[in-house]
Amino acid sequence: MRFIGRKPEKTGKPNARFPSLSRREAPGPVCLPNKVEGENMSHVESICSRGFRGRPLEKTEGGEAERPVLPPLPGGKRPGRSVFRSLETPSSERGAVLIIALVVLVAMTLSALSLIRSVNTTNLISGNLAFRESAILSSERGTEAALNDWLLPNSAPSKTALHNDSKEHGYLATRVDPKTGEKWETFWNDTLDGQSVTIAEDAAGNTISYVIHRLCEKPGAPYLANCSRRRSDAGATHDLAKAPLGTDNQIYYRITSRVKGPRDTVVYTQTVIAL
Repeated sequence: MRFIGRKPEKTGKPNARFPSLSRREAPGPVCLPNKVEGENMSHVESICSRGFRGRPLEKTEGGEAERPVLPPLPGGKRPGRSVFRSLETPSSERGAVLIIALVVLVAMTLSALSLIRSVNTTNLISGNLAFRESAILSSERGTEAALNDWLLPNSAPSKTALHNDSKEHGYLATRVDPKTGEKWETFWNDTLDGQSVTIAEDAAGNTISYVIHRLCEKPGAPYLANCSRRRSDAGATHDLAKAPLGTDNQIYYRITSRVKGPRDTVVYTQTVIAL
């Protein structure tokens, strides 16, 4: 039980606990639930049930009335300050709800961060796939440029421009392949980069470079260079690298296009044509 005593008489002096109120304006006696242990509990309950109106007040050190004088406890003992402290001091807060709320808040925050990372990863993968598809489509520009700017204008039998290398046009009269286990990116940077032709960057931010290889073992006329060519007999299939000489004069050319796009996208495409 909790008790706040009444200050009944009016003395004209300010109230010690309620400075802004007079004696008569101070609140009356109120009994509130609180924890009182032992035999004092029944004693305080009986006091609250009877009320404190008209009972004398106990004096404080400053001379002001602070609390009513309680009747003596059973056995003739008078309640001490511990009883009043139990009556006046609220029970301590446990804080369990706050801890639970903080744990739930942390769990929700981690879930939100995980969701954001998942969405960002999905968007990144989708963007990389889109850039790759764009680079593959742009590689066709390299194939068309190699075909239209060099191969077709010089493919007539009377012309010999295709018999020898022309590095300014990205053309090699012999076949050059990467070594076993060597990556194309390494092969390009070490061997083909200085022999390639680069086209201006397109609207998608892709830069295209290409190299043309004649699939022959050595420079010179095709019938002397042991070139891969299509056989005249229809319906036969042959290895382009080891196709034997035949009566058809069409020679195989391989166009290798390298496309470098946004986000360090690099794509290689190869097209083999017969002329």
